[in-house]
Amino acid sequence: MLIKNEVRFMSENKNLGTYNQRDIDGSIQGNAGKSIHKNSGDIILRDPQEAYKTGIGPYTVEDYYALRGERRVELIDGWIYDMANPGFTHQRIYFLVAMQLENCIREHAKDCVMIPDFGIRLDRDDKTMVEPDIVVLCDSSSLNNRYYDGAPDLAVEVLSPSTRAYDLLRKRYKYQNAGVREYWVIDPQKQEVLVFDFAGGTEDKPEIYPFGGKIAVRISEGICEIDTAEFPEVVRMVEG
Repeated sequence: MLIKNEVRFMSENKNLGTYNQRDIDGSIQGNAGKSIHKNSGDIILRDPQEAYKTGIGPYTVEDYYALRGERRVELIDGWIYDMANPGFTHQRIYFLVAMQLENCIREHAKDCVMIPDFGIRLDRDDKTMVEPDIVVLCDSSSLNNRYYDGAPDLAVEVLSPSTRAYDLLRKRYKYQNAGVREYWVIDPQKQEVLVFDFAGGTEDKPEIYPFGGKIAVRISEGICEIDTAEFPEVVRMVEG
């Protein structure tokens, strides 16, 4: 079953890649200085490429819900980010991961639940509401019908070109600081998966796995694995 309290760092496959901070920092180069605010009524929407900007914004969860019915948005630290609709590659990989997680949880961790595209009030305040592609929750006491209050055990994001800096930088640090135990970033462009084991003390040095193999879910101590064998073909279907 998925372990709720103590997480041990998985030692397998340590030679599958070396983390390079420039791989993440480089994803946001070239975006600085661009004016990409967009007006929607009285609310200024930020583009996810502005992920490097800091400071608390004026908006709240109430503003998030006012926009949520008409467009995909997320709220982080008082700023509302306009999220692009996902493409085929994103959606297909997202489905393959969600399906495997659901099957494993049903078999081994019935006290946990996998939820896609669900509101997460990370900081338990009215300034942040994110919607990860996939989360695994092992504490239902903070769950209600609209959102989860606090940090999920596992968060998974599939990168899209328009959200690359946002997921790799701003959301990564938000998840880490909020207490998310494990964070996966699936990168179709580089055909690799970055696994941040925040609970295992390796938050600054993720393991990097190329598409094609199996990856252990660390909060399950290796009981659950995600097979990425189909991922390269998903990418080829669109890119040719």
